[in-house]
Amino acid sequence: MGKQKMTVEEFKKSIAGGLTVGTIDDVVEGIAQYINIGVNHFIFHFLHIDSSILKEFSKVIKKSKGFF
Repeated sequence: MGKQKMTVEEFKKSIAGGLTVGTIDDVVEGIAQYINIGVNHFIFHFLHIDSSILKEFSKVIKKSKGFF
């Protein structure tokens, strides 16, 4: 059985149910949805990401501190 090819949207739908994936803005929006239902602890796991993206994500989270 070979790997199935999916669009990004199909992939996002296939892993729904607890995962927040996408751009930095997508992830921040996903975190906000969890916060809105009372979640206040998160575990992040980044796959295949370079340090520049991680630094940018960190900046966005720090700027959003009042929001979160």
